[in-house]
Amino acid sequence: NFINNAISYSYQTQQRSEIDSTGESLEKVCQKIFEDSNVACRVLAGCKYTYGGNRGEIDLLVIYDDFLLFVECKNPILPTDAFSMRNNYDYIQKAAKQLANMEKAFSNISFQNDFLKSHSIEYKHREILSCIVMGNRLFSGYSYKGYPVRCIHELISFMYSGDVNYICDDQIIKEHIWDDINLSMQ
Repeated sequence: NFINNAISYSYQTQQRSEIDSTGESLEKVCQKIFEDSNVACRVLAGCKYTYGGNRGEIDLLVIYDDFLLFVECKNPILPTDAFSMRNNYDYIQKAAKQLANMEKAFSNISFQNDFLKSHSIEYKHREILSCIVMGNRLFSGYSYKGYPVRCIHELISFMYSGDVNYICDDQIIKEHIWDDINLSMQ
């Protein structure tokens, strides 16, 4: 509790510690994961946009041939009490609101076309997908307003090895879900 309080105090007094709760370092890790994958994609990070009078920032936009994947990164401190747990939940709520705004903007074909063109990407119809990536495992597997919440460690395991772990009937089950050695789009 002492360490958690010291870190919280440093944030309140603007004396930043090495721990990044904004998600910016988490964004860099996620960006590298997608860029290192064997699947052809383009990754845009930290892009600002304005739509309908609202301004927003896209943590990560991963552009594949058939879909756009919006990733909202949140890296809250692991909670040690009810208040900090509520804070983690607030991060998820904020991320969902940001993703909803992005989806609304990118559902407008004209906006999507202009945005992609400004990044030298050809417009074509793509499915829009979204997820929230957290720096801790607290809400991993949860879905808030249709947005899956995943832990960075799950993303790393899936993207680099194809392994997923889940619990069924009080047993931990580990599966390799790719047909091949490397991840590929089919």
